[in-house]
Order: sequence, then structure tokens, then C-alpha cells
Amino acid sequence: MIIGQKFMHRLVYTSTQAVPLKSKDFENLCAQASSKNCALGLTGILLFNGQEFLQCLEGEQTQISTLFTSIRADSRHRDIQVHAFGPASERLFEGWAMQGVHLGPDRISPVVKTPFDYLDSRLHRSWQSLGKGVINLIMEYGRVKSEMEKAPQTGAFPF
Repeated sequence: MIIGQKFMHRLVYTSTQAVPLKSKDFENLCAQASSKNCALGLTGILLFNGQEFLQCLEGEQTQISTLFTSIRADSRHRDIQVHAFGPASERLFEGWAMQGVHLGPDRISPVVKTPFDYLDSRLHRSWQSLGKGVINLIMEYGRVKSEMEKAPQTGAFPF
């Protein structure tokens, strides 16, 4: 896919929180990221399991690189590991300037379960220990998002 005159890229990285982050802090972080990413033409997802972050950013290479410079300087996390950065043929997270998914013990449990809740229940291991396997995890989230968008919006899922 071409954005403007440039090829779209995807960045996937993990990091470890440096300071404790509560659910409300995570929500604020995602709201700020969504606003910034929207202005930059970026899409993506940010997962937080109470200890680690896993983020996927999609968009023009220069915009991702510029944003990632500020992400690396953010004192809220450390041990940043880039798992993928390169051209991508399509967006996995179209329409999501930044979707945050909090999976940790401090998360506010949703009343209505979504497919993400069922996928997340299997993820109680270190993401950084997955190495390049985090790419498969992000791809699975993209597939779930795509299927959710195709499904009728009933507000609940039967599983």
C-alpha cells in the first residue's frame, strides 16, 4: 500500500515498564497516543500486560521513525526490543489511531466479553521471551480485529 508517495511500514516492539502504571494511567497514555498518531497518519495497537508493553505502529516510515525516537526516550519503560520494522502491504489496524488493550491484574474487567478477552487469557507469559513470535501475536490481533469488524454488532460474543 502506498501512503502519499511513500510505502507503508510496520514497527513491532516490546518493552518493560520502568514505573508502575495503573489502569487510568494506561487509558490516558492511549488517549494521548491516539491523538498524536491520528495527526501523523499512523495506526496501531498497544498491549500492556501489567509488566510489559507490546506495540505495533503502521504508517509512513519517516513518521514511525520520528515517533519511535520519542518512544525510546520515554522514561515509563525500558528494555526496548524491536522485533520488526519494514515495509508492509496492508494495515492490520486500519481505523485505530491507537487501540490500547490492558491485560494486567490491575485492568478493569469489561462487562461484555470480546474476542480479545478470550485471546488475552492465553497470554500470561513474557512477551519479550517470545522473540520474533510477537509478530505472530500481533498478526493474530489483526485477524481478530478484522473478524470483529465483519461480525454483526450485537454487543456480545457467544463464546
